[in-house]
Formats: sequence, C-alpha cells, structure tokens
Amino acid sequence: MKIQQRISKKLRAVTNPSSTPGQEIPAEAERSLESRSEKIASLAFESACYAPTVSMYFDQFGKVRACCQNTGALMGDVAQQSIRDIWESASTARMRSALKVGDYSEGCGFCEWQVNQGDEAIVFARVFDDHRLTQEHPRWPVQMEFSMTNSCNLQCQMCNGDWSSSIRTHREHRPPLPVVYQDSFFEELAEFLPHLEKVNFLGGEPFLGKEPLRVMTMLAELPQPPEVAVTTNGTQWSNRIEQICEQLPISFVLSLDGITAPTYEGIRVGADFEQVMANLERFESYATRHGTKVSLAHCLMRSNWHEFAQFL
Repeated sequence: MKIQQRISKKLRAVTNPSSTPGQEIPAEAERSLESRSEKIASLAFESACYAPTVSMYFDQFGKVRACCQNTGALMGDVAQQSIRDIWESASTARMRSALKVGDYSEGCGFCEWQVNQGDEAIVFARVFDDHRLTQEHPRWPVQMEFSMTNSCNLQCQMCNGDWSSSIRTHREHRPPLPVVYQDSFFEELAEFLPHLEKVNFLGGEPFLGKEPLRVMTMLAELPQPPEVAVTTNGTQWSNRIEQICEQLPISFVLSLDGITAPTYEGIRVGADFEQVMANLERFESYATRHGTKVSLAHCLMRSNWHEFAQFL
C-alpha cells in the first residue's frame, strides 16, 4: 500500500542530504534572498548566521555548539563550564564576530560550502533568521537543541555507536558513553528554559533517553512552554510519553527511510514497520488535536532510492 494511503496529505517529506543522524534540514530553510533582506532588517544587526547569538546545541558528549552542522568549533563543554559561562565564553564571542563579517572559519564549513555552491537562499543558516533578536549580545538564548544521549533501540545501516547505544553495544562492542549531564546542569538549565522560543530534541532516540525526557518534563511544567519538536524513529509510545505530550505541545519529525516493510526494516534494523505506521497515526491524531505538526525526514541511500518517487 502506498505511503500516501497510510498517512495524511498534510505530511511533508524532508529529504536529508546528510547521513548523520540528527542533522535534518527543515523545509523552512528554503527562503528567498529578498525575503531574508526584509527579515534581517528588523534584527539588531546583520550576520551571515545568527546561530551562536540565538541558539545552543548540546551533544551526547557534553559539548556545546552553535548548531548541529558546526563540527569544527565549540562554544564550550558542560563538564568544565556552566551554561552561563558557555553562553558568554570567548569562543562563542569569536564565532559571533566572525559570522558578523561573513567569515565561516569558526567551524561553519558546511554553510560555507552551500554558499560557494550558489545555494545561499537555502543555506542551513537561514533556519536561525526567524528568531527575535533585539540585542547584539543577548543575555539568554532563545533556542536550544538537545542531542544529549545516544540511547537508541535500533541499529540503522547509516548509523554508528556514537548515535546509537544498541550499535555501540552489539555491533561495535564498545563501552557505554559516560553520563555527562549531572543534576547541576539541569538545575541551571531551569533558569534558561523560560526564555526559550523553540526547543529541538534529536537523537539517539529522544523518547528513550533519560536526559531528554527530563528536559521535556521540565518544559511541561512551564506556564508558557516554547515550541517543541522531537525527531524520533517512531518506535516509542508509552504512558509516560503520552503524559508528557498531553502536557507539552510537541511537533514530531519521523525518520522514515522506506515505504515498504522490507526496505524500511532492512535499513532501520530492529524496527517494526507496522508498529511505526501505527505510531505515525498516533502522532498525526495528536498533532491535529493540539495544533502541532508532523513531518518526515528521509535519508536517501542506495538501499532505498528505488522507493523515493513513491515516498514523494
């Protein structure tokens, strides 16, 4: 049965050109240069990218970056610094200053490559243009992205043990990642959460990790929680997840790399296609009731290219 018959027409497929989990590029990134000029005119200053001025990305090793694509420069490390110290660090300031003059040398090679390819209108950095920015040196970030754990129940073809605890244990036979997010981190994080406009949870599988679930619970307790999106493999649905979702409006990004069970289960080893389709219907029903969104992320590979036309 074609996937169009299984899910709502409202779902939009987001094709991920990167094979690294947790690095999906949202369709909202597709902006015209003209509309960007109008948008940034209302911001405090002009920059090639506003990520280090508005956002913090926390990875599974405790490293903090401006975004998921920046792999060459750190804002800081939670094992050595507080969140406040990281936000106000010299490395963060250096990144902001570089981007302000169009310098991509502070770990921003991915976006520089896109610009050099002539894709400036859809460069990944554009996803950070939408945040309100009234100060050149804001005291608080307005977005946080949490990829805090590699906890995952699947062993996907394109993945590795840094992103999947199952692969780390069963395929690579490596010891578990150390726990880097201590109680002190969450205690300080509580001061930052009320100032956020948007929160993204990435994986591993966020609905399996203790750390992301703890942050979701904290967000649910806020009188005015931010916009929340969870990138999920779609295998998880439990009473706890349902309880969090009823208290915290969540948009779902479902990673779906095949439209038939043989293709999908061959790529996402350990998953049950029918179970994921059932959970997708749950996500869609939930989103309709709560006014949130459901999107699809797709990793195009040799093992699934033959189904791509039907996927679209």
